[in-house]
Amino acid sequence: MPASVRYLLDSNILSEIPKDAPSPLVLARLQKHWAICVTASTVLMELYFGAALLPPESKKYKRLIADYDAWFNHSQALTVLSFDAKAAHYAAFENARLQKLGKPRPWRDSQIAAVAATQNLILVTRNVADFKPFKHLKIENWFE
Repeated sequence: MPASVRYLLDSNILSEIPKDAPSPLVLARLQKHWAICVTASTVLMELYFGAALLPPESKKYKRLIADYDAWFNHSQALTVLSFDAKAAHYAAFENARLQKLGKPRPWRDSQIAAVAATQNLILVTRNVADFKPFKHLKIENWFE
């Protein structure tokens, strides 16, 4: 991962791009910061999962799959960071801590938070409240 990388994009940020009426704030920030953005393998799974729920013959399904394939499968592709051993350790202990506090978090959120936190990246998401309970996690909402 290049040293200049600063942001990890959540699925709700990336899913703005193909919308018919995307957030102008999000698009402007993506355009400005794209070169220093990455995402997590869990986000990639969420994007494809959302598309896979659509009827395969639909225009939206075909458009989303084509968009996602283009974003992640070429030389200028958005880098996808894996959920590695360091992230697994962080997620396990954060999930245990939050569960003991009566604030369990979804596994997908904990995996995304773990990749961002262990790589010292700012998580860019609209769902700030979902990620606030995690320790050592920097968050930005590009919708504001």
